[in-house]
Amino acid sequence: MTLGEKILTLRKARGWSQEELAGRIGVTRQALSRWESGAAVPDTVNVVELSDLFGVSCDYLLREKWTEDRVAVPQKKDSLEQRIVAWVVTVLGAVGTLTTLILGCVLPCWSGASASGRLAGIKLEIIRWFTVWMERNLLWLPLFCWLVLGVGIVLLRRKEVSAFVKDVLHEASPKKIRQDLGLDDKEERP
Repeated sequence: MTLGEKILTLRKARGWSQEELAGRIGVTRQALSRWESGAAVPDTVNVVELSDLFGVSCDYLLREKWTEDRVAVPQKKDSLEQRIVAWVVTVLGAVGTLTTLILGCVLPCWSGASASGRLAGIKLEIIRWFTVWMERNLLWLPLFCWLVLGVGIVLLRRKEVSAFVKDVLHEASPKKIRQDLGLDDKEERP
């Protein structure tokens, strides 16, 4: 596989357009297009940047016959916009669910329900909550909010989120902090 074919494969695996990749490494889309077609070759600085960006070695990019059996092609990552949408959907679902739960409990009080009825137990409260929405023909509203919350949670629970948490926990580990502060030196001090 040529250098251009490798760049093209790695770019598509990330789900990036030529313009997006070119912007990330500071070249024009036309230059990137020439690299991918094999009409031109990137200079060493750009090869190093591509290597860092894709998480592969410069050796892998430059050698046509790569000897290792397997090269890790990174999974397609969500763009910033997709992550923002996932958070917005989750927050809207959570706010909607919370609002319908509160309104379902408050509306019976406004309609003249007795205080002793509210203390009858959790089963009665759940039945009353459903009744409030059923009487108003709005049971679809809390169910829709729960669905939106569920979709938001599914969008957030991807490997990228767990990888981010793992990286944060690694950076915040006591061992890493001691190493960064230079407290894990093996040298004995007099």
